[in-house]
Amino acid sequence: MSRSSFLYTFLFLSILVLFCIPSCDGGTGWYVGMIDGPGEMDEGASAHCRIKAYGDTGITYFWSVNPSNAGWFTYQDTAVTTFTANQVSSDLQAVITVSVDSDNHSPVVDQLGLIIRDIDGG
Repeated sequence: MSRSSFLYTFLFLSILVLFCIPSCDGGTGWYVGMIDGPGEMDEGASAHCRIKAYGDTGITYFWSVNPSNAGWFTYQDTAVTTFTANQVSSDLQAVITVSVDSDNHSPVVDQLGLIIRDIDGG
């Protein structure tokens, strides 16, 4: 094999690997990451929460927290939001949940455990 044939073969295979071989999710390219957010925070504090999603059209988000009185989100329908913890009477275990949906895939749900610390003693 000549040097130029080798280079063309290498270039072809590189392009094939980068663009044509199906991704590990079955070939759709749909990807939803994990929530990036706090594991614990003080009552009354705010923290950013985010999730990455790509590979489809019509991607939508819905953020929630359980128990619902643990706090609130500035935006419930964006990939990046801010969670503000309410005042608590004692340390509170909560779960932040985001549901990510798109035009061609079933919703993907991810959760993050959170401890809201009571900093003023009740």
